[in-house]
Amino acid sequence: MCFLEVYLATYSGASGVSGIPMKLEYQVLNARNRIIKAALVWNGKEFDGPLEIHVDLHGIITKVGKSIAKTDDVIVDLGNKAAVTQRFLALLPGFINAHSRAFHKQMRGRSQIGAPEGKWSHDMYSMIMISYISIQPYLLETFKEMISAGITTVGEFYYIHHQGTDRFKLDKVVMDAAKDAGVRIVLIDTLYYRGGFDNQLLTNAQKKFLCHFEDFVKMSIFLTTAVIIHKKLLLQEIKDCQDINKCRPSDLLLNYMVPTNANIIAVHCSFTTSNNMKAFVRSSVSVCLTEVNYLGYLGNGIPNIADDSKICIGTDCNNRISILEEFTISM
Repeated sequence: MCFLEVYLATYSGASGVSGIPMKLEYQVLNARNRIIKAALVWNGKEFDGPLEIHVDLHGIITKVGKSIAKTDDVIVDLGNKAAVTQRFLALLPGFINAHSRAFHKQMRGRSQIGAPEGKWSHDMYSMIMISYISIQPYLLETFKEMISAGITTVGEFYYIHHQGTDRFKLDKVVMDAAKDAGVRIVLIDTLYYRGGFDNQLLTNAQKKFLCHFEDFVKMSIFLTTAVIIHKKLLLQEIKDCQDINKCRPSDLLLNYMVPTNANIIAVHCSFTTSNNMKAFVRSSVSVCLTEVNYLGYLGNGIPNIADDSKICIGTDCNNRISILEEFTISM
């Protein structure tokens, strides 16, 4: 387990009313090269403690135990068990946001009510020429919102890599904003192959993400990290796929990507059939749900989640950031 910051929930309760949170606060602290002492630590099944956790310079948890601190260790003491009924700090793992587009903060209010999703996509592509200075405040604010919602790690789908002819210059701004906000980030390259199932050409903006499918398949075979397939949600796109390929997009994934043994995550899956969702389970394909956005804003419905599905959660366009709400809708 690796993290850069610790996310803390502070509960204040009346004496003798153990376990009932009266007030909830959050704070972030740097945990590197320290011993964290906590009265209560979530171990994946229940709260345990008191425990001591050693985190090295790289943010790696190297040891967990009752009395592991040495005399020269830097100690961060989060309280003792005797004070549980009055005030205590419970150490919890932060949420992981598996699908985010933080730059969408700058798009808020651009798309009109009743406008087609195509306008939303056009607005997104039009941001390609944005500058470091103009986008940085929006990214920073979004990542700070994530921290306040308990998210400490984010997978960022970042489209606006390039500034003019200077390739990947704008990668730095999203990394800097995440660092300043205190959230750990994985920058996910966005790759486009063609503009539609009928082999239409990419737009000039989309060409900045161009990757040929054959090259993509070759790369996915050697990647140890996940290959994320962004399965679009429009029924028209499914119809287009069926007209051209005589099958659904999820069929293409199962027939052509799964045999490569790549670590695949299928995003959204709002209209994926129950049979194909079950096939995802058998093929170890994970599913990423972003229901606050796709159900709450687009009204696309809840996916046909199969038993034993491997699920992760994302906030997508970040109009409203709440992992707990994502869980509530998805489940």
